[in-house]
Amino acid sequence: MNMQKKIFIIGLLALVAAAGVAPSFAARVMQGTVGEVTTADAAALGTVGFRTWSALPGGTTVFNNNTASCRMVRCIRSFVTNTSLAAPGAPGGGGYVGNQESTGVYNSDAQDSPYYELADASMSDTTANHIGYYGVSGVTANNAGVGTFLTQACGTTGAQNCFGRIDAAYAQAPLTNTSSSYGGTSTIKAIGGLNPVPNVKVASTGTPGSYLLGWGDPFSYAGAMRPSTSAGAPPSPVVGVALYKNDRPTGNCTAPAGNDAGWAKMASYGLGAGVNVPDTVPAGVGCRYYALKVELTGPGAAAVIESALGVNSQPAKGDATVVRISRFTTTYAGHGKVNVGWTSGVEGNTQGYYVTRGLTANGPFQRVSPLVAAKGSTSVYNYTDTPGGASRTYYYQLQIVGRDGSMSTSTSAAVNLPGRTTKVGPKVQ
Repeated sequence: MNMQKKIFIIGLLALVAAAGVAPSFAARVMQGTVGEVTTADAAALGTVGFRTWSALPGGTTVFNNNTASCRMVRCIRSFVTNTSLAAPGAPGGGGYVGNQESTGVYNSDAQDSPYYELADASMSDTTANHIGYYGVSGVTANNAGVGTFLTQACGTTGAQNCFGRIDAAYAQAPLTNTSSSYGGTSTIKAIGGLNPVPNVKVASTGTPGSYLLGWGDPFSYAGAMRPSTSAGAPPSPVVGVALYKNDRPTGNCTAPAGNDAGWAKMASYGLGAGVNVPDTVPAGVGCRYYALKVELTGPGAAAVIESALGVNSQPAKGDATVVRISRFTTTYAGHGKVNVGWTSGVEGNTQGYYVTRGLTANGPFQRVSPLVAAKGSTSVYNYTDTPGGASRTYYYQLQIVGRDGSMSTSTSAAVNLPGRTTKVGPKVQ
């Protein structure tokens, strides 16, 4: 065998050997975005954290593996004004651009592996008015083209190795009856494609310290999962919620901040489990607050990733005292009208409310409204009354009607109407 032929065979064998050990999955850069965010919403939201990971069973157990500074921690990203990310007809808007991730870094993953990206944020995390937001996208990744992550469908209707943009197409209806608000009284609206983490509703069982908890399932973002050119879209990684508690000491019912050190995980619950979950608050606890985090299938399909902490619940007390009304106000609205407003505490077995009026703080009080049906714990109510009498000061009180027909009352609130003048016309002879 001549030398030239020998060199060729050796080289061919080397190529075959290299092909045998080379990963079957070529590196592809993946990147995701949150779009259609206004500058006003961005100012209130602040930064957004991004986490990207592979969920292949038996694969890597890390996330953000392509970005050393972000490995195993949220990669914090600031708002950018970008015409591609802005909502149509919303100049000056933009969104958030996630960190780049290269599929090749997850070397144990095979072709058509599921990858996910979680974007989450904590609005007002240092105060009691904190709100948690989250959004999820996913892709079955392979060697196909990458598309453009700036557009909602990755720039094409075909399958691409690209995280779809999380934007207003995935925004859900506002979260209602919440202790914190953004975008409306006792409601929390979506921001771009980020939806609020669900809130916990607290209902008393009538037994001191005994409560039933409830919540709605988090949005799955199933429509934000993208296929590859040879395999279908991965399933949504949203698997349920983690329930957290924060116990305040005796005599203290101050609502905790989102970053308070007292938050402790109670349990994990799958989708559909947030109905009449029992909990007993010990007598030594001043108030117990609840909040949720969204749980997602984590790296290697073994761990769990949790989102930012959601909004506070109504407080649950460990003794016999149940907060029925947390706010009760009366204001003069002009033209002889009085606005009566209140926010319920733990409604439990409450059927509804009657607004009553009297001329002194001690009554007697008469009903001036029909029965206002209960809407659920921490709900906001308003009723407009027209006294029509000669008095300048009126007192209002709520009658709280239980489903068993029992009756209790709130404290009274006074309102002063401006003085009336009597016009004297010409004397008729």
